[in-house]
Amino acid sequence: MYNPKDIGLCSSSIMMKADFRGIAEAASKAGFSAISMLPTIFSQAQNNGLTDQDMRLILEDNNLRITEMDPLCAWLPTRLPESALEAFFYQFDEDYYYRMHDAIGGTCLNLIQPSPDFIEKEAVVEALIGVSERAAKRNLDVSIEYLGWCPINSLDTALDLVVTANQPNLGVNIDTWHHFRTGGTIEQIRNINPDHVKAMQFNDVEETPWDNIKDETSMARKMPGEGASNTVEVVKAFWDAGVRVPLNVEVFSGEVISMPADTAAQQMADAMRKVLAEASE
Repeated sequence: MYNPKDIGLCSSSIMMKADFRGIAEAASKAGFSAISMLPTIFSQAQNNGLTDQDMRLILEDNNLRITEMDPLCAWLPTRLPESALEAFFYQFDEDYYYRMHDAIGGTCLNLIQPSPDFIEKEAVVEALIGVSERAAKRNLDVSIEYLGWCPINSLDTALDLVVTANQPNLGVNIDTWHHFRTGGTIEQIRNINPDHVKAMQFNDVEETPWDNIKDETSMARKMPGEGASNTVEVVKAFWDAGVRVPLNVEVFSGEVISMPADTAAQQMADAMRKVLAEASE
């Protein structure tokens, strides 16, 4: 049964401070019910000697499930310079994510297009249909996350692809930082078709944008409710729209990086719970 107050932790938030076991333990201690999984974390766990069964037991011992598998970059015929932050993820193809899902579970495969290369809409839609059909065989949803510096750079752009592809398991991933930094509004969320939302990631934005959006997204996100996006109203908008997908918290900042994993996870959980409590009043 869907519980709007269940929250998950995006593992990327603390992956610089903890491995698979450490992330799971920090998330569980903070009261999260789920975590996302990155192929880098999964492959590191394998390289450190953990078997699929070991990882499943760690999740079970910490009362956690996997929600998003994030981010699949290699779903389009594009590449990035090796110096680009996201370039590392191109080594993990679609099949790798399915192997990860078969090993430890997951509910949603998250796609991004980090390359600025232009691709005709028809080709993007065809690729989305293919991924969606293959993911459906594993009962997986597929989400498109829009990023301000990429061709899929707004909610409207992502939704247009979703509607055109017309796959029941395909929708958008609304990361609130990206949403508001790409000109999105609360009303867009309130009026969205809930079937078109497959994932959401919560955080907050500073009042004044940085000149470099990529630097800001990786180093200056705020805890939910501690920025300028009116996170309480954002939560209410999702609820009013009837969105019923896992709520995950994702915060990248210099402050979070400086904290031990347990401390960072606890602060993210506390901030999100405070927002949910206020939204429920």
